[in-house]
Amino acid sequence: MDYIVRIVKRNEAMLARGYQVLVVLLVFFFGSTTVHAQAAQDSDVKNADRDKRSLQWTSNVLIRELALAVGHPLVHSELELLPYQIEQLKQLQYDFQSEVTKTAREFARTKPIERDQALTAVYDRTRTEMERVLLPKQSTRLEQIAVQSMGSVTDPEDGMAIVELLMQPTVRAELAISDEEIQALQNVSQEQAEKLKREIAELRAKANQMVLAKLSAKLREQVQDLIGEPFDFGDYQLQAGGVFRNSKDK
Repeated sequence: MDYIVRIVKRNEAMLARGYQVLVVLLVFFFGSTTVHAQAAQDSDVKNADRDKRSLQWTSNVLIRELALAVGHPLVHSELELLPYQIEQLKQLQYDFQSEVTKTAREFARTKPIERDQALTAVYDRTRTEMERVLLPKQSTRLEQIAVQSMGSVTDPEDGMAIVELLMQPTVRAELAISDEEIQALQNVSQEQAEKLKREIAELRAKANQMVLAKLSAKLREQVQDLIGEPFDFGDYQLQAGGVFRNSKDK
């Protein structure tokens, strides 16, 4: 009887260890599966965001190209557009706007990816038609002017910084810009932005002092009572909807 009891206990111990091993394996398997699934999901989200920004870039450039080619006299001169080209571009702009509106309405209840694919087809067709109207040199120059009209690159007072331009997925792919190069550009851009922010604050304070110096002592005192002691708002900025958010939060 003792022999049988020992065998039973030994089998129970083996079963317990086997159960523990099974639990560990299941935890590892499902945990690993969850990690891989989350990684795949994160990658899908990242790719979707990249594709969305690429589509937005394509749309913005194309819309600006048409608007500039149709309605900006200085662009007409720069490109040496002929009257018949301007008329064809006007019609193309009208057709493009109509088709985008129609496509957005038709695909309003479908998945975003299906709508974006339909819009991409519209953009591609419009681009092809533009290239039939314009000479290659005109088309290239028009795209350059459209990019500049987003801000930027040639006007330091306003608009998109060069680093923002280079971070556009379409531009990055076309120029084969590496992640390391983008990171280096971002670092320089951030340093310069912080420096510019400090300089602007100093200039604003100096300008305020110059304005106050022109006021009478009594009026200066009233102004001081109105605004009170300076308050540091930190990195918080007023956003849409009347909400303050930290500008460093992504």
